[in-house]
Amino acid sequence: MAMNTAPPDALETSKLNRGYLHPFWNGGSGRYLYGVGELPRTLTELAMCQLSATTRRSDGWWTKLSDPVWRCSWRNTALSSSFCVRTSTGNTVVFLSQKQVQYVLDELSGYLALKNQDANCEVSCYDRIWETSTPNDPCLLHILQEQLNTLRTVSSLGTSCRNIINPYLHPVVYGRTLVRDLSGTLVPAEPPPFSQLNYTISSRFACLPTLFAVSPCPSAGPPMVTTLSYINGVPPWQDGLYRSLEGALAASVPLFEHVLTDLHRSNLLSHRIPGTCRYTAWDEPLTPEHSDDEESWAVYQKELRSWTLSRPIQYPDVLEQGYMGGMEERKFRASLRGRNIKVIIRVTDIQVHPDHPAFDGTPWHAEGMRNERIVASVVQCIAMSNVKPISLSFRMPVRAPVGCSSDDEGATIRTWGLRLNSSSHQFLGTTSLRAGHALAFPNIYQHRFTDVRLEDTARPGALTLLSLHLVDPELTGGGGDDDASDLEVPATNRVPAQQTAWVRAALEESIDTRVPEEIIERIMDFVEGVLTDDEAAASAHAMKHERVQFWKEHNQLWFSLPFAGFEN
Repeated sequence: MAMNTAPPDALETSKLNRGYLHPFWNGGSGRYLYGVGELPRTLTELAMCQLSATTRRSDGWWTKLSDPVWRCSWRNTALSSSFCVRTSTGNTVVFLSQKQVQYVLDELSGYLALKNQDANCEVSCYDRIWETSTPNDPCLLHILQEQLNTLRTVSSLGTSCRNIINPYLHPVVYGRTLVRDLSGTLVPAEPPPFSQLNYTISSRFACLPTLFAVSPCPSAGPPMVTTLSYINGVPPWQDGLYRSLEGALAASVPLFEHVLTDLHRSNLLSHRIPGTCRYTAWDEPLTPEHSDDEESWAVYQKELRSWTLSRPIQYPDVLEQGYMGGMEERKFRASLRGRNIKVIIRVTDIQVHPDHPAFDGTPWHAEGMRNERIVASVVQCIAMSNVKPISLSFRMPVRAPVGCSSDDEGATIRTWGLRLNSSSHQFLGTTSLRAGHALAFPNIYQHRFTDVRLEDTARPGALTLLSLHLVDPELTGGGGDDDASDLEVPATNRVPAQQTAWVRAALEESIDTRVPEEIIERIMDFVEGVLTDDEAAASAHAMKHERVQFWKEHNQLWFSLPFAGFEN
């Protein structure tokens, strides 16, 4: 994902180039000479991606793929349409040529080959992002929504957004939370090595994932999933809710597998439009004859600027032979079958009221910090009433294009939408999350939830989202040559429950009812590693503040580095 300035032999052995791509590196450390991320897509290719996504959103598109009438209709519509490509410098309107449209239509056969009918999922708005093709079982979703009512409190019903399963409550608090070591002894969780250069690591908190066993189901459909330890935020005695969450995760396993397959370093994405641009005219405006003629120099600078941005240029294009097939081929295919996985679970309620008709979405961010090793996420819409479908938008960091100077705006801004010192990222697309559907995406993409708005502004509306964050199944350490290379992600199978109410309930259930309340209180006083409600709320508040600050810093030092430099 990122360009390293180390020699080639060092790169081959570096952990940076193993397994799945991650976003948790310090892009401002000087290690990345030409920026971070992948090579940018041309504006034309991003418009082609829009066309492909729009075509694949039509009902039953795969059944019309071989129908010449439908293909002709798609082609004519595309040729008569414009595509607005969003960039860090503004919006650019792009028109596609007949050859480019034909490439997109031919490429649909590759997306059909990738479509997983058994697991009800397919590629979404951009590569590496997957979605369910049809809604999940509405009966199961209704049961899950009803079971979640046990976690909802009266005091939370007036809030616009609340995590009813909140990974920030009772997280790992370094130096305080008790963790079982290899010998089974409870010891305080060790804080990870920390330095100012590695801002991606938290020295205070980490979300606490749950360990799940995935059955060795050989088919491409969903496997069985079993909880091997408690879910942080869900009381262990709520068996029905545990089974429903297991079912939701089981349905998400194929989505995770497809995202991981596309995310593996062995399966690098190819560009539909390779190469770079070149100028076809060199008639630059003449400089003034006299160096002290300020008026003439001002006119010259204005003419030069206009000429730079309108100078005839030949853009790179799709290959003459068009789409050659094979986009569905992969060197590596990820499988979670027969394995134990760690997953962080969050359930969010969003309520919108007529006097406050919109929820303002979220900032751009990646999930977690390097402590959690989140590699991919699935978001499921459990319930929706009287609100318009929420959307997720995506963008990714890009490094400098090959063979083009960053101060050559005539080339960079017209070809890739990049200007000197502008943010080096590209917008990948937006997709709506409808009721019953799920969306999976890699954590190397930043994402944000868009606003939530009422359908009928005279009535309240509500939305419930289930988020599943997968800890990298291949990494036990940090995957790099820095201070965090040996950092482990402890799960709830090694961390005793920190909820005081849970411990007390277990104690009251197991002890003789004739034991006085005072004795129970004395026993509770000797229990180590638990948090009171006030302590848990305080740590959740501090952790949220830490993460919001991290989003801002990581956005600046990884996802929005200023565009500068060029690659040869």
